[in-house]
Amino acid sequence: MRTDCFFMLLSCGRGIHYIMNADFHNDILTVRPLPLGNELEGLDCGVLALYLGKRSIEELFAVARGFRKTGGYELAFEEISGITDEQLETLISFRPRYVTLTWNHENDLAHGCKSSGGLKPRGKEVIRRLNRAGIAVDTAHLCRQSFFDVCDASDRFVNSHTCFSAVHANARNIDDEQIECLHEAGALVGVTFVGAFLTAGKADSENVVRHVDHYVQKYGAEGVCLGSDFYGTQDLPADLLNYKSWDILVEKFLKIGYNREVIEQILYLNLKNFLYGR
Repeated sequence: MRTDCFFMLLSCGRGIHYIMNADFHNDILTVRPLPLGNELEGLDCGVLALYLGKRSIEELFAVARGFRKTGGYELAFEEISGITDEQLETLISFRPRYVTLTWNHENDLAHGCKSSGGLKPRGKEVIRRLNRAGIAVDTAHLCRQSFFDVCDASDRFVNSHTCFSAVHANARNIDDEQIECLHEAGALVGVTFVGAFLTAGKADSENVVRHVDHYVQKYGAEGVCLGSDFYGTQDLPADLLNYKSWDILVEKFLKIGYNREVIEQILYLNLKNFLYGR
């Protein structure tokens, strides 16, 4: 975890308080060559995901090796279709915080949100090996059946970046039954900033707050954090384009009655505790 922390000032009547930023899903390693620049300025701890896309697994590993030398943040892998047993052992050696089985489509492991079907035998095998190594399986991007199959098959799972269908319907969002499944398992959920997942029109920070509040009103603040998907999309809220802009979320949460402790849980502590313990 970084020590050169950037703080957000929070004034709530009894003086100035400080809240740090944590992000469950940032795609900068997918789009920008190492070494990293100042794109992460204002982020105190977080997970940087490597998305497979059109690259090979070995190309992902080359980036991961370079990243491991830089330190400062945690690593995740997003989509690992076609991974061999030998490659899976290499992936495990990087100690990623989570692994997303597929993107939006079907692969040899599971079905994404733009297809339909359950977890595949190879997917179950991969989950067993990841869980034995203490690595969480990310349920983001899965279709509904594969989502529940993963929850049944995995001892440790999360959802790194999603929004909620009850607030806005989108194939990538999860419904209340899925939220309950995650909550009952103690699985952390990251609310993403992708505009199309947040609302039908142009998104802003209030849409993010609305999705977070949907979770909080049902289950409290302990199981939810932010998974921005920065650098994984250009469809971002107009007032949330970088980490320095996250202070507007503090203002919005205060406006709807959240106190300092709850805001700190959502913006920082829940993810920090997942990554490093209490």
